Amino acid sequence: GEMSNAYKILMSAPAPVRDDSGLKSWRERIEKRLDYISDFQSLGRKNSGFSDPDIDTKVAYQKLKEELEDKNIISIVDVGCFSGWLGRNLSIWGYKVHGIDLDEETLKQAKYLASGTRATFEVLPVEQLGVTYPKEFDAAVCFDVIEHLFDPLLALMSVERSVKDSGWVFINLPHHSEEAKDGEFPDDLREHLHVFTENEVRDIFAKRKNSKIELITNESGSVNWFISYSI
Repeated sequence: GEMSNAYKILMSAPAPVRDDSGLKSWRERIEKRLDYISDFQSLGRKNSGFSDPDIDTKVAYQKLKEELEDKNIISIVDVGCFSGWLGRNLSIWGYKVHGIDLDEETLKQAKYLASGTRATFEVLPVEQLGVTYPKEFDAAVCFDVIEHLFDPLLALMSVERSVKDSGWVFINLPHHSEEAKDGEFPDDLREHLHVFTENEVRDIFAKRKNSKIELITNESGSVNWFISYSI
């Protein structure tokens, strides 16, 4: 969604700007990446729809459940919900989860898979979340989201506006050491727009109320930040 927005901006620019060699190079890279994503999503939908994570082994999910159990939380917004697996599974434990994402087709399937649960879904940019739902939720979950965004700080401000006073925000974020492993994907196929160093993570989150910044080792063996703080 972020790359689609960038592509629209580039294509709507005046011809002298659009034909600039530097911008042309960026446009071609974005086109290549969007084509790759489109092919991947089409193949996935044709073959099996979604492949949800194994929640019994997913470390971040189990960590989130532990955190939620200690707090007075009922309503949750799942930012960048994708297939809605988080909301579907948390609803089993009595939570009411509202998932937002940018792709309408993805959310159609998420709604279908969530039939019979308390999970709901909506096409909504995260930047509009706080305006659309001010002080609405007991908690917000951002799992593998903010590294994909053009303006993570703006997105976080919007997320925080959607959470009630004394509510909570939970973030799962790749560790910069994992991002430095260049061999997995070539540069033009990378999805992450930001890499957060330890200093940046602490600058952003350490001063927030009841902030807890931890490192967890995921089921795949990779290292992630798990961050929680209250509003």
